Amino acid sequence: MNMATRTKAIYEEGILKPLEKLDLKEGEEVEIELKKSITERTFGIIQLLFLQ
Repeated sequence: MNMATRTKAIYEEGILKPLEKLDLKEGEEVEIELKKSITERTFGIIQLLFLQ
């Protein structure tokens, strides 16, 4: 069975911590895709615009 769930997480001290409870069994293997927030992806661009 193929099931997809989307949640946000925070990376702290080398551990990716979900911000909500996940319906997973102990030791269950999952596949993750990482996407940074729009704020993090555009920070450099915004900073350059204000420095000009």
